[in-house]
Amino acid sequence: MKSIKDFIKESFKIGVNKMVDTSKIDKEKPQFWEVGDILYGTRGYTMTLPCFFRIKKKTPKGFTIVELEEKIVSGHRNGQWESVADLEGEESKPANVRINKCGSVKLDRTYLHYWDGKPVCGDDMD
Repeated sequence: MKSIKDFIKESFKIGVNKMVDTSKIDKEKPQFWEVGDILYGTRGYTMTLPCFFRIKKKTPKGFTIVELEEKIVSGHRNGQWESVADLEGEESKPANVRINKCGSVKLDRTYLHYWDGKPVCGDDMD
């Protein structure tokens, strides 16, 4: 039978060495985004134009990102469609974005979100 001192020592060691459970990380918060993650946003005032970005570099205050091409998976332009990021396509030149005080990331007028791999809806009918 273990003594109470041994039990406390073992419990303390387990608590100190416990790894962070990555399944509970909220990827909607930019502080948990990593290099290689894909982000998306929608542009347009009266239209919904999806755009995708890859994180190339992470800094304490923001990210360096490159825009990716999109690939239409259903529907068509001049109407409504669903698109995904073309991970093998061309990349644009890098742009730097910062994490705002409210915890969001914005490139020009486009708010960026973590992309979970599901198709993003687009609509260019004015």
